[in-house]
Amino acid sequence: MKRRLISTIIFVLFLAIDTGANEYHVIPRPKQLVAKESVFQFSPKTVIYYSEGLERHAQMLSAYLRNAIGCQLALKEGKKLKSGSILLKYDPSLTCQEAYRLQVTKEGVEITAVDGKGIFYGIQTLRQLFPPEVFSTTRVWEREVWPVPCVEIYDEPQFAWRGMMLDVARYFLSLDYVKRYIDIMSTYKMNVLHFHLVDDSGWRLEIKKYPGEGEKKSGGFYTQEELRELVKYAAERNVTIVPEIEFPAHILSAVSAYPWLSCRGEQLSVPDQHYISKDLLCVGKDSAITFLKDVLTETFDIFPGKYLHIGGDEAVYTYWEQCKRCQEVMRREGLKKASELQAYLTNLVAGFAAKHGRKIVGWDEILQRGKIDCQVASMIWRNMKFAQEALDMGQEVVLAPADYAYLDFPETRFPSEIKAATWKDPISVQKCYHMDLSPYENNKLVLGAQGCLWTDQFIHGYLLQELPLLNENRSENYVNYMILPRMLALSEVVWCNSKDKNFEDFRSRLASHFERLDRAGYNFCIPYPTLKEQRTLADGRIAVKLETYVPHAQIHYTTDGSKPSYYSRLYQGEEIELVSLTDLRAVVTLSPQKMSVPLYIPENYSKYKQYGVFLKKVTAADVKKTSGKIVKIEATGKISGNGRFLLTFVPLTSQVNAKISGVEMLKRNEIIGHIDQERELTDGVVQVEFDVDSWQAGTPYFIQHKIETAASHQGNYAVFIKKVN
Repeated sequence: MKRRLISTIIFVLFLAIDTGANEYHVIPRPKQLVAKESVFQFSPKTVIYYSEGLERHAQMLSAYLRNAIGCQLALKEGKKLKSGSILLKYDPSLTCQEAYRLQVTKEGVEITAVDGKGIFYGIQTLRQLFPPEVFSTTRVWEREVWPVPCVEIYDEPQFAWRGMMLDVARYFLSLDYVKRYIDIMSTYKMNVLHFHLVDDSGWRLEIKKYPGEGEKKSGGFYTQEELRELVKYAAERNVTIVPEIEFPAHILSAVSAYPWLSCRGEQLSVPDQHYISKDLLCVGKDSAITFLKDVLTETFDIFPGKYLHIGGDEAVYTYWEQCKRCQEVMRREGLKKASELQAYLTNLVAGFAAKHGRKIVGWDEILQRGKIDCQVASMIWRNMKFAQEALDMGQEVVLAPADYAYLDFPETRFPSEIKAATWKDPISVQKCYHMDLSPYENNKLVLGAQGCLWTDQFIHGYLLQELPLLNENRSENYVNYMILPRMLALSEVVWCNSKDKNFEDFRSRLASHFERLDRAGYNFCIPYPTLKEQRTLADGRIAVKLETYVPHAQIHYTTDGSKPSYYSRLYQGEEIELVSLTDLRAVVTLSPQKMSVPLYIPENYSKYKQYGVFLKKVTAADVKKTSGKIVKIEATGKISGNGRFLLTFVPLTSQVNAKISGVEMLKRNEIIGHIDQERELTDGVVQVEFDVDSWQAGTPYFIQHKIETAASHQGNYAVFIKKVN
């Protein structure tokens, strides 16, 4: 109790000393914030008053506070702020949808807006002005009052579409968890849940006309009643659900239940790992088109929002080219290429959707597969240049660039990082934050942007064992680890004007949100420690200092290259002396179970840059451990599209005495290139070339080779890869 009192005193003194925006820790950053002196004293006796029509919002605010304070606040209808109370009311002068004004004075709190959405967002900002304990799921009230800093805020969003995609097709997540996902989205003013319900690996929504074998074959689905419940739950939190029904590709889950949907009509099975099927919905079969319309009709009945996502990505047209029915459609419609059948299908579905008052969204491929005769929205994921091409066509755009917004990529390539997608570079919080939307801020055709969380990395739980927190919520903890805190960075990117963004300011505000997330029961990625200072000593050794911006955290470290833990040496601000930076490992810890991935400083291979991208250092110890003298190296992400790739083996020491042979390039477990020639690594650099002609995004690639070593082999060698054409 004494410690909490001291903390309160310090907090109030801090307010008196510094009234800058940074102390308010609000994410996303408000458009206008004027700090005031003093605080509002909140207590369980505080009454929430509300204007007519805002009772539900008052109930929600009370519910947010109830767990932490242990009681229900009094709710009363009223239009005027009374001393010691909170008032929610409409203000027609605030003409911008979702805008709000929040005023905190010593007398009370007033939230005004032109609509309920603005009121809701004002409530979210108010929650962030409270101490972090307010996010607790159990009673923590031990004070007479909670101080809320006085402030005047006006806020409105830059973009209307502030989304997060959740892939439940490849890995089924419970309805309760999806609600939790919506909760954390809405807390940070994200308002679109892009719900990826259909893919090769699973069909997750009940279609009454086509019951199939969904639960047996794909591991679970949501009933229509459950989805209507979810839609209502989301709407109460200002979140619109945009369902994604994938076609013409990524539909193997349907074809496995109804083989007649495809051109071949073969009985197939749902894959148990990441896989992109070549089987497409047959455009030439009336029965397949009827199936699609029936599915969409039931989908429209469940999801009342304006937009329907149709996928449209990564289609391979081999079977359309071989299908007599599809070829007949091409002749009838005057189409020259099989890929143009996709545009034909897109136009057909867009027209059908329009009759139901809906508009379709698709991945950026939908505008590149023939002429589109109607208004659609293009979701840009491959290259931002496609955004401008879509805008030049007069089409709406949602930005979801994989380089910045695909949260299934890890934050680092550190060896101890949780397993995640590797086909592109890692995406740090800082990189997320620097997604540049400034060229699109004044273009009304740009709806907004979103983050995406694909779950093919842990389909059917194969990778869940990699998560340190081994409990009944492993899959949920995995998802939370991947999205948090990067989603907070994205929320500021899509809410704020670019001129109001500042990463150092954001990171300072982010610091207090780790405790909020922890108290709310969300797993999250703890930022690893960073080098604060570095200098070279007279004897050639290196001295460093470490730091973390996570409050109440500790740093533990080792200097022998071993993995650190909560029980490793505690860092207390001293200089750490090292022979090499590569010997240092350090973690940020919140508890024995909650810690960051270890800081890892890799060796510098810049002098070998002529050989391309570094893949792996193979040590003499690695070779001894390798079963059958076969060394396998992951090259996912280093193989970037079709073309010729040069593979280079470089001796790092003079003690390398080995022969390399049987070099193979693998796509998943399929050998796509093989060179059997034996080469002496002892003699110097060894190079081989491979051709890749069937590249697929997200597909794992590997390089493996045989290694024969002499008794004198004690050295190390490195492997590099470079695209040469």
